[in-house]
Amino acid sequence: DDVIRGFSLGAADYVSKPFWLEELRARVRTHLEIKLAQDTIRRKNEEQREMLHMLCHDLANPFTNIISVLDVVGDDAAAIAEYVPLLKSSARSGIEVVDLVRLMRAVEEKPLPLGPVDLALVVAESLGTLTSRIREKNVRVDTGVTAGTFVIAERVSLGNSVLNNLLTNAIKFSHPGSTVEVNAARAEGMIRITVRDHGVGMPPSLLADLFDVRKTTSRPGTAGERGTGFGMPLMRKLVTAYGGSIEVASKEQAEGVSDHGTEVRVLLREAPAGA
Repeated sequence: DDVIRGFSLGAADYVSKPFWLEELRARVRTHLEIKLAQDTIRRKNEEQREMLHMLCHDLANPFTNIISVLDVVGDDAAAIAEYVPLLKSSARSGIEVVDLVRLMRAVEEKPLPLGPVDLALVVAESLGTLTSRIREKNVRVDTGVTAGTFVIAERVSLGNSVLNNLLTNAIKFSHPGSTVEVNAARAEGMIRITVRDHGVGMPPSLLADLFDVRKTTSRPGTAGERGTGFGMPLMRKLVTAYGGSIEVASKEQAEGVSDHGTEVRVLLREAPAGA
């Protein structure tokens, strides 16, 4: 009866007295292994959920671009020629996101293939993918990333899942007609990338949970745009995999300050000259 009552109260096992020390050690070892296996399964399930949300979120940008172009040109076949480069770029971005998901599945067994990435080029590609959103929101994006700035990263994920998310968020929470700034500067062997908007900002409570995948941080943008809330946790995961770090500073517009908005700072290793 005591054994049954113990199990009903949540006990996982029991050892009767007198006990053998080796038996006790073996039982403890077994239950530690079970706990480790349970934690691993829980973590993998969370990562799979993250990956699914990332796929849905990041594929929306290129598809939105393609649909917007088709809406503009209508049945005018001649007008399509002007948008062919953008259509190709958007389709290519979509394929790259799918490839990235496949790549991230393999990360569990081996690290991301890191190498020198031309930051100015990736920023330009990301802005090209977000052309429709920028136009629709009437937001100006000023870039101060100079040519010849190279960072250590994985190119596809840096563009589609880090920069695209940073810029999408900055546009989403900006007011129409405002400006978003993208800059990069050297800092002791590192490159500091900053994305700054002058929008509504974030309350401290939201800022504290921004990278926690278990917390709901999604909220509508200034034009009612929706999001998944999984972009920031994914970004930190990728930036950490690059050997970098990410931090966010924000001031709410509700505070009545003139410098309201959000600034995200991503610190990545600078690629050696000639790499």
